[in-house]
Amino acid sequence: VTGSLFGTFILDLEYYIYAYFINPKRDFSKTLTSYLNHKDFANALLYVDHHKNEIEDKSLNSALFQLVIAGFSIFVVYSTRSVFAQSLVLSIFASSIYKLIEQYLNDNYENWFWIMKIPPKKDTVTIYLVVLVVVFAFCLYIF
Repeated sequence: VTGSLFGTFILDLEYYIYAYFINPKRDFSKTLTSYLNHKDFANALLYVDHHKNEIEDKSLNSALFQLVIAGFSIFVVYSTRSVFAQSLVLSIFASSIYKLIEQYLNDNYENWFWIMKIPPKKDTVTIYLVVLVVVFAFCLYIF
């Protein structure tokens, strides 16, 4: 249970890492760090939720990270017996799939594929999502 809870929040850490380390001079970063400095965590979470699309080159919320976490999920499910590790990785993978579906339904999935010069078409993203869900279902079957 603990691994599942941690896994759902791992992808959201990217915004805080961005605000403190990657680009602390942007308005997004300044506002977020101001909320955190004043210990206003509820508004910090709301701010991230409302402004999450302002950051374009995300490292954890991207197709590249999904491919890495998909392969890592298969590896962890096969190699370890630690339920914490398995649930953590599978929770991160599921959360990543959910976030892509959310972007897909809002027709805002181009930033997810920032690693590619030309973003894929919606049909290609649909196939990509189906493959991810099949890999996730396979991991759950092995788990």
